[in-house]
Amino acid sequence: PYSFDDLVFQADKEMLKDKESLKRENEKGFRNVTAVSRQRLSVLLKYLNSEYLSIYDIDLEQDTYSAILYDRNQAVADGDFELTGVYSEVNETYFRKSAAMPYVEERIRIGRREFLREILKKHSRIEYEYKSALPNEGWRRVIFQPISFRHGIPTKVVMANQSIDNIKDAEFQREEEKQRHLNVIECLSQEYTCIF
Repeated sequence: PYSFDDLVFQADKEMLKDKESLKRENEKGFRNVTAVSRQRLSVLLKYLNSEYLSIYDIDLEQDTYSAILYDRNQAVADGDFELTGVYSEVNETYFRKSAAMPYVEERIRIGRREFLREILKKHSRIEYEYKSALPNEGWRRVIFQPISFRHGIPTKVVMANQSIDNIKDAEFQREEEKQRHLNVIECLSQEYTCIF
């Protein structure tokens, strides 16, 4: 998976090609900033959409959130998760029913405004992986990254959600393979005695 910085870098690489072609098309060499900005945003959103299920802007001071990027089908599946609203209410209610039981309390704690303010003073981002309790959902990773500060305390953060089923599947397969190897070693050690 890409970080936000990697995604912006990739979008910039793609945009460089578009900027050059736009410059060539314009006889006087002026850049059409609006067109370039729209194109850059479109490319960036395409990359973000391929990596994230949803991205939300959270205002920790005003206790509000709004969707930046989301999948309409996911929004319907998630039911009562609105695209804007009071963040602390959503964190306490929505995640109580959308995270699987062993992960509920930790997912809610990590999303609390006080916790985010404190931890994001020290770290540039935090991530938490949890199993979803929603139908047809698997493993998710939530990422919180600050985007503005006041007196060194985060005031706004971005919350991004990723589906990480493929990553977890690979981890489980590695663990199963490791366990099979350990079982073979254990069986062999019971059959043979080594003398040094």
